[in-house]
Amino acid sequence: MPILGRKLPVTFPTRLGQFLFWVGVPISIVSFLRQTDLSGQIWIAPVIAYLAIFLGAFLAWLGIKGQAYLTNSLPEPSTQGSLILAAMVGNTGYLGFPITLAMVGKEYFAWALFYDLLGSLFGAYGLGVLLAVRFGNTVHNYGHLAKAILINPALWSFGFGLLFRMFEKLQIIL
Repeated sequence: MPILGRKLPVTFPTRLGQFLFWVGVPISIVSFLRQTDLSGQIWIAPVIAYLAIFLGAFLAWLGIKGQAYLTNSLPEPSTQGSLILAAMVGNTGYLGFPITLAMVGKEYFAWALFYDLLGSLFGAYGLGVLLAVRFGNTVHNYGHLAKAILINPALWSFGFGLLFRMFEKLQIIL
């Protein structure tokens, strides 16, 4: 990337991030949901993801409180939020789907997908948005918090992926 960084416009990383957030991630979520076997005890995967998320957040909160106790000062709110968010989703973030497929094959890929989708999706794009808004000191009412979550394309695409899957199953039955 260092070579491309000199040739591309300065706005390229920002535009690429926006494209991935609004288009790339939603398309991949819908696509993966349509192709995944959701039978069996696959619900265990997101439960484990949520345990990891809450354990990470709790340990980060303990670290912040421990630092405050030892130094008699609290870090900036944005630093606190960043630490909690990193501790939460660092446990569930992108698993590397090609590596997962190579290691466990299609048979268990649904587990990895659900761990990532339901863990990262609601952890990063749900709780993460709430944390960013709360510790970013930019929004001070619940309407803005709700809007920040509801306009998130990853959450919408999860619902659409499940709906498309349901309609495909109905067509097969009919």
